[in-house]
Amino acid sequence: VRNAEYEPKLYSGLKLRMSKPWSVAVIYPNGSMMVGAYQKDVLRSAKMYVRILEKFGFIKDSLSVRPPTICLTKSYYDLGFNVRLAKFARDFAPDTSYHCESNGGVSFRLNEEGVRSSAMIFKNGKIVFTALCPR
Repeated sequence: VRNAEYEPKLYSGLKLRMSKPWSVAVIYPNGSMMVGAYQKDVLRSAKMYVRILEKFGFIKDSLSVRPPTICLTKSYYDLGFNVRLAKFARDFAPDTSYHCESNGGVSFRLNEEGVRSSAMIFKNGKIVFTALCPR
C-alpha cells in the first residue's frame, strides 16, 4: 500500500494517508480505526479505507464492518479582534485554565447536560472548538 507507515517501536498503529479526499487513518492492532479528515469527508474516507483493507484481504466481508461513529469534531473560528486572555480567564474562572508560561491560549471547558466540549482561545482572536460525542 502506498502512503503507509508502520514503525512498531515508535507507535503501535499503521498510518495510511490519502490525498483525495485528504485524510489520515490510524489502524490499531485490535482492529479499531481512527480517521482524521475534514468533517464533510469523514464518512467517505472511512469507507475508502475499509475498501482498501478489504482489497488486501484484511477484511473478509465489508458488511461485517460496523458503521462508523463520529466521536470527535473540531472547528476553527476567527473573531477578528484581539482577546485579553488574563481578563477572560479571571471573568470565567471556574471553567478556564490559563498558564501563560507554558501555553499561548486559554482553555475553556463546557460541561453541560450531555455535552462535553472545549475551546482553546488565543490572543489573536482565533478559537479552536473541540467536542466529544455523547456516550
